[in-house]
Order: sequence, then structure tokens, then C-alpha cells
Amino acid sequence: MYGDAAAYWSLARSFVVDGHFSLAGYGDLLRGYSVPLFLHGVQRGAQILAVDEILLFRIVSALMGAALFTMALPTLISRIFNVQPSLFTTAVFSLLSVAFWHDHFLYSLSDFPALLLLTVGLLCLPRSITDSWDLVSAVTSGVCLALAANARPIYAVSLLAAVVLVGAYLARGATQRRVAAALIAFPIGIAVALLPQARINSRTLGTPSPFAHGRTAPKLPNLYVQQLAWGVVIQRYETNIGPSFPVAVMFLDPAGKALMPDDSLPDPRASIARSRVSVRSYARLVVQHPVFFVLAYSRHLFNGLDVAYTSPYVRRIAPRSALIAFANYVILGLAAVQGLARIRRVRVRDHGWQLAIAATFILAALLAIPTAIECRFMLPIWMLMYGFVVFDVLGGGSALVRPWWTVPVVALCAVACFWLAASTYAHILDAPRFELWSLW
Repeated sequence: MYGDAAAYWSLARSFVVDGHFSLAGYGDLLRGYSVPLFLHGVQRGAQILAVDEILLFRIVSALMGAALFTMALPTLISRIFNVQPSLFTTAVFSLLSVAFWHDHFLYSLSDFPALLLLTVGLLCLPRSITDSWDLVSAVTSGVCLALAANARPIYAVSLLAAVVLVGAYLARGATQRRVAAALIAFPIGIAVALLPQARINSRTLGTPSPFAHGRTAPKLPNLYVQQLAWGVVIQRYETNIGPSFPVAVMFLDPAGKALMPDDSLPDPRASIARSRVSVRSYARLVVQHPVFFVLAYSRHLFNGLDVAYTSPYVRRIAPRSALIAFANYVILGLAAVQGLARIRRVRVRDHGWQLAIAATFILAALLAIPTAIECRFMLPIWMLMYGFVVFDVLGGGSALVRPWWTVPVVALCAVACFWLAASTYAHILDAPRFELWSLW
């Protein structure tokens, strides 16, 4: 385990106090209790079964990935696009997801557990604004969405959006039974999931807040605010564990660096932390330099979808596989072309609920675009976009639009993506000389 994965793995042991399980042992300011508690269960299970902890974790993690890629995500995405998944399209989507992300399941990070919880939570909402909603589904939805927000605090915005959806569901004149499910079971599910965090915060911080504190230290600003400031200077971030690069591989934005204070520290994040950028000062900077931020956010979005490595901890930053990059860029281009063609046929009146579910699913990823982006921050957008290509196009939901011009447009998109990636990699901080592309 490295970096954040090692931190989560270590925090899982904090639930043992004097040889017994105790919630009082947990008190991390940055991370919620849910993922460390899950890992504690894995560690405890390994002790009972007398097997290696890491081995058991990776087996459980693989099963979680199987459930996510073959059941949860195909069901949600096909429901959003109103198509029927087949065995073939589900297999293609699963293989595509595994091909680009398989090494993430070797490490104890919160990204995929939170994505699974978010997906199941949204699946348990009503299929449409006029459908019935049973008590079990309402409780499960509340628990899963709240746990997703605890596992990754940025998913709190998805929890809030889901609460708004439930309010809209009630406002449509639901029956008395539906009102009972929504007004009683859904909030109970949220409360059950967040109550342990409220107890932890009351003990460690003196506040009954039910959400993870989100700070690396008591006097520092919220991590998201720090990430906003870092995102002005850093347009992409990777964690390197190989011999050639620093551990923190930062892809700088020269224009953004000129906007931020610089006291010549080797790590620009430390320089920005000293300046104590606030939400107000960041908003002022956006207003003063709108063109820069439009371009910067566009680069961040592309870099977040440019999945170059199957692992969050990279042993070889360069050269990158040109074949993997080409496959990624072709799918990006195909999704863009088909999406623009299909959006003309979407009617908010007929598809409003599906659009709202999709927006709730990707909302946290959209909020991550201004930050020092990592590809794993874009997981919901990646899954929805690639799922659209597989389930809607390959599944027959809509045929390729004018194939005679789709092919050259996708090819042009791939060329543009190669250029953008090369431009990003040209600004790696303290990088040795390297060759960017290799065939494999």
C-alpha cells in the first residue's frame, strides 16, 4: 500500500482499543469512518480465516468490482438512457472498465467503494417520478447515498441533489404510502449512516456535524478549497512509485502559475498553502481572468478523461502506450459525436427524471474539474460516457450518425487528443528527459 491507500489501511486498525472494537478509536480529521471501518472488517475477517490480509482485501475488492461493472453500473446507465442491456453489451462494458481501471482494485482507496454506494443509492430511487417507492428501497437509498458522501466528502453534493429529487417526487402528488416511504424511511437511512460520524466529530472536534471534517489539520482550510487553489497551477496529478520521477508528479500550467504567489518552493502546493487562498479570493480570481479559467477547466476535463494508467500508483510515467491512448481517444470522440447527435432528440418533459439522475451521478465529478485533477476524480463521467457508447450505440439504442463523416470526425478528435496530451506532459515539474509514446 502507498500514499492514501496506506493511510486508509492504517486507519482501519484504529478501531481496536485495548484489544476490543471501539468507534472511539477513530478520529481522523480528513477521512470519514466508512471506508476504514470496511477495511477493519476485512482485516478482522483475515484473522478469523487465518489468511493474508492483503490477499483477502484484494479478493473482496475484485468481487466489489465485479458487482459494480456487471450489475450496478449497467443497470443504472441503461436506465438513464432507456435501453435494455444485453449479455454482450454488459460484457463489453465490463471488459472496457477492467481494461482501464483494474489495478485500482489492488489498493485500499475510497474511489470505487464510494462509486458503488452512489450507484446503488441512485438505483434504489424510484424509476420515474410517478413510480411507487417501497420502504426498503427508501432506507437503502438513504444509507448508500450517505455512506458515499462519508467515503468521499465531495459526494455530499450528490446526496443533497438526491434529497432535492425526493422533494420533487413528493411535490408531484405522491400517494400517502409513497409519502411515508420518502418522509420516514429515506431520512432514517441517511441518519443511520451519518450518526457514527456525528459521534466521532462530537468527541474529536466538539461539534455534532455528521459529515467528515475534510481537513488535513485543524487550522488549514477544507481540502476542496486547497484543491481549487492547486488546480490553478496544477492541471493534472499522478502518484509515481517508479525510479525516474518524484513521487508527486505535477503537470503544471505555466499561465496559472503566473496568477498565483510563488516563493520559489520546490512544491507549488506548499507555496499556495502559505498564501491561504479562500473561496472568496478564488472567486475573485475567476472573475478577473475568465478566459484563462475556461481554458484551464477544459484542459482539466480532458486530462481527467485521459486515462493513461490502470493504477493510481504508477511505476512508469513515460513512455505511455500509444495503443491504449488511441483506444481511449476513439471512445471519447465517439461519445462526443453520438452525444451531440442524440441530445437533439431529448425532451426534458419526457426524460426529466433520467436527466436528473444522470446529473446527480456526475455532479461530484463536475465539481472536481477545477481541482488538481486526477483521473479517478472523473469516474462517474467516465462510466456514464463509456456506458453510453456501449449500451446506446452497440446495444442498438441509436445507430451511428452518418458513418461517412463520423469516422473522420472521430479520427480528428483522436489527433487533437494526442496533441493535448503531449502539451500536458511537456509541463511535468522537475521531469527528466523522456520519450512520451511507445507502441505498447
